[in-house]
Amino acid sequence: GDTGDGWLSMLGQDLHMDHVKYMCPNAPTIPVSLNMGMRMPAWYDIKSLDFNSEEDGPGLKKSVELIHKMIAEEEESGIPSDKIVVGGFSQGGALALYSGLTYKNKIAGIIGLSCYLPLRDDITKEKLEGTPNIAAPILMCHGQSDPVVSCRFGDMS
Repeated sequence: GDTGDGWLSMLGQDLHMDHVKYMCPNAPTIPVSLNMGMRMPAWYDIKSLDFNSEEDGPGLKKSVELIHKMIAEEEESGIPSDKIVVGGFSQGGALALYSGLTYKNKIAGIIGLSCYLPLRDDITKEKLEGTPNIAAPILMCHGQSDPVVSCRFGDMS
């Protein structure tokens, strides 16, 4: 897993805008089943790269709580939620999709790079009906040569 520090450096330098605050949190270091239990930065455990494999719902939802808390803290500091974009790459993008779609207040949008929608049975159109982010703008981009997350997963999301 990557860290937020590398992304923050790139965003702050290459995409510098005075009116934008970038926050790139680091995932906790946890054992990842897919990598033989090796401890590495990850937002939740991954058991397999198969689209229908068992997902770590409790681990994902724990990370979602952290992202929701970060958004709420920004709101408390005076930034309206509808000015906040949540984004991420790979597992962070999956977390951004889930976190953004389930946040209690309307957000400005969601960006997911080389990712997929986790716990997709929890995030159906019917279950999102009437929620503030059912119509949130979403930008998803995925390279066709991604060796980890199949482009098909992004398409299916």
